[in-house]
Amino acid sequence: MKQKLFLSALLLGALTLNSCVDDTESPSVTAVRQAKAEQIKSLADLNKAQAEAAIITANATAEAQKAQAELAKAQAEYAKAQAAYQMARAEYQKAQTETEKARAQQAMAQAEEAMAQAQYEKQRYANLLQELAGQLEINLLRQKADMLAAQKAYQEAIQNNDDATRTRLSELFRVYREAQEAVFTANKTLAGYEINLARLKAGLDTSAEVYANLIQSENDNITGWQEDILEAQTYIDTWKNFSVADAKKDLPAVWQEVLTLDTKQKDAAKVVLDATNANNAAWKTLTGSAYMAAVNDLKPYNGNINYISGNIQIKWVSEQENGAPKDARGYYCAFIQEIEYIYIPNEWGYGNWEEKVLSETYIPLFTNASYTNEELTYELVGTSDWNSGIVSEGSESYYEYSSYYDLVPGSVEKVIAAVAATQKSDKKWLADATKYLEDAQKAQEDAQKAYDNSVKLEKAAQDADAAVEAAQKTKDAAQKVVDEAGDKATEAQKKALADAETALNKAIEAQTKAWEAYNEAGNVYDKERELKLATANTVEATKTKNNAEYQVSENEKFITELNAKAKDLNDGAAGNVESMNAVNAANLALAEAKKDNALAKNAYDQKYAEYNALNSLIATDNEGQNIDSMISEKETDIKGFQDQIAEAQKKIAGYEKELASAGDKDANAIKALEQQIADQKAQIEIYQKEYDNAKAALDKAMAE
Repeated sequence: MKQKLFLSALLLGALTLNSCVDDTESPSVTAVRQAKAEQIKSLADLNKAQAEAAIITANATAEAQKAQAELAKAQAEYAKAQAAYQMARAEYQKAQTETEKARAQQAMAQAEEAMAQAQYEKQRYANLLQELAGQLEINLLRQKADMLAAQKAYQEAIQNNDDATRTRLSELFRVYREAQEAVFTANKTLAGYEINLARLKAGLDTSAEVYANLIQSENDNITGWQEDILEAQTYIDTWKNFSVADAKKDLPAVWQEVLTLDTKQKDAAKVVLDATNANNAAWKTLTGSAYMAAVNDLKPYNGNINYISGNIQIKWVSEQENGAPKDARGYYCAFIQEIEYIYIPNEWGYGNWEEKVLSETYIPLFTNASYTNEELTYELVGTSDWNSGIVSEGSESYYEYSSYYDLVPGSVEKVIAAVAATQKSDKKWLADATKYLEDAQKAQEDAQKAYDNSVKLEKAAQDADAAVEAAQKTKDAAQKVVDEAGDKATEAQKKALADAETALNKAIEAQTKAWEAYNEAGNVYDKERELKLATANTVEATKTKNNAEYQVSENEKFITELNAKAKDLNDGAAGNVESMNAVNAANLALAEAKKDNALAKNAYDQKYAEYNALNSLIATDNEGQNIDSMISEKETDIKGFQDQIAEAQKKIAGYEKELASAGDKDANAIKALEQQIADQKAQIEIYQKEYDNAKAALDKAMAE
């Protein structure tokens, strides 16, 4: 009973006490809890953005490699179709009957269709490779915006912590943020290298462009390390010039400056995104026009010469090309030969066709894509009173085009007229070749008849020989009978002998006439040799006629196709120049946006470095850290950045040497890019480890 009363008292006491406790959370506790939740959320957002950026770069690399493989496949299909076309053309040239010619023409048409399809695929994947770099830039700029938003949210969230916690988290977040940005930038650079390598292997970029890009990449690295030096110096100068008390007093104002510069940095990044979109649109307008489609159909693809027919080519004429007139050098030209084909008979009555070049004409059609690599330079300056001088220069490079496959006025009409003029010689060749073939066929028919007659006469002579031999045997047999009978030979036996002698004489006379006829007609051996020569001559005459027929046909087809392209070329020429100028303006606008973004980022990074330096200075008061050792670490960092700059400058010197003599040495450029990719992957492994360690340290601190 006492036990029950005691338990009841405990329960009543507990209920009474419970009803008196106020469980309302204080504002300060709520603020801390909400700040903690915001920290966790913003850090999760930041990690997500980082992961998505890694996926974007990986996908871009995979797409570039796939596009390059598909382009290589299309190029192989084109080469296969081209070989089939050449084989069909060879069959057409040697075709002896209309049926064989028709079969060869059908095979040529099928091969041309396959070539056209492969060309379409080549252009499709070439365009994809062209667009990949721009799309990668846009996607990563968007991810960067998400990362900046998450960074700001985290930085704002940790302001609600006590000084010691805020200082510790701020410093850990600084290390984490720097490691994260290092991984982000390195992966972006790697994806760019992979796309450049794919484009180079596909024949879309030149060695010179690759080395120029590598130089720009190293200059970008140098600019980044110079900014790192500036930030490290900001830490050193802040620690040397501020006391702990000053740091605590100035920290709120510096934080507000960080927020202001963060907004400016985000605005500048948005301008870069817009400028990148505009730049991609300008390029798409330039390269996707009907004008450029006509140019791409005419100009050689991944080579120097586009063979139209035996006497017409579209070729790139370099400044060093011997034999080309000066006004043709530095242009894609139509190279047109007017040729007279002359038949020279030999001692056997057959002969060969010799070519006599009557004229060679270079007609400039359009320019190459010519550009200069321009630079916008800017000053990286300190923001604090003691670090306000110019530290170094940054730069943004961009292409300024002076021409982009610009059409030479009137050139299309000149080419059409020049090709039409050569048709006079080509058609005369066709007429002469046709007459020569008819003569050769008649000569072959005559040789065949002569051979057949010789064979017939030889057979008759051989039959006559056999008849003489048989008559001789009959006469010999009759003679033997008479000789053996002697005086007793009968009149019948004597008459048989006389008849046999008469038959023999007649057989001999017939034999003589047969051989005389055979000898007069010519022996079989000679007639067979003459028939073989006549047959071979007919074969060659057929080839010659087919070649002439093909050349006339192909040139007529080229005139028809060029007439069809003339409107797109002539009407689109002015628009092409306008589109090129729009690309130049977009290139400059993008470079200026990147410059402004770099300056905004530089100002933000320095101010954020000052904020972190003040935080770490406050931490020395809380944790008893040694300022001298902290300064020494930053000085060591600066020395490391300077060493990296020196190494990059060595690379630049090597690339500039290669650039000066790049020419067509794609193998060297491929090797240089592959080495750069390998180096970049090794560097990413280091950055990734630093990022993982920084993330683990921050996660651990967040969990406390």
